[in-house]
Amino acid sequence: MNDRKKNTSVRLNKRDLERLHGVARRLQVNESDLLRFCIRQTLNKLTPLDEPGYRGADLVPALLEVGEDLTRYFEFDSQQLCEIVNGKGDNGTASMCESDVNLFALSVWNANSVLNRIISLAGGSRVDGGMAPQFLRSYLFDKYVPVDRRRTPD
Repeated sequence: MNDRKKNTSVRLNKRDLERLHGVARRLQVNESDLLRFCIRQTLNKLTPLDEPGYRGADLVPALLEVGEDLTRYFEFDSQQLCEIVNGKGDNGTASMCESDVNLFALSVWNANSVLNRIISLAGGSRVDGGMAPQFLRSYLFDKYVPVDRRRTPD
């Protein structure tokens, strides 16, 4: 494989360019180096989405880490998000329940609208509105990520 670097054109709005210049100046690095850093950091977070065999429950940790940002930026609806997470057909892996994908997608756009559903998931216990997003994250993580696959803090 050829390890040569290749130039790529990227369109950025004025404010993003100003921020790029400001951060690069403060870090005392080249703007191109800062862009490469940002791209690598983002791609590292998206690595599970680059793995064709990862579907359904395998993608829940990545969905919880970057799914909200992706959903907002690309304006994914729940059907698109469901296809991204579960794929278009059965591949033998544990799928993420469509209702859970819908709940996640809805929570991205309007966390208050999922509060009643979250209360029912909590078995009727009272959930503070400010805690709803954290409860949803905990619910999805506990439901789809087996204990033996969870990362523990060092």
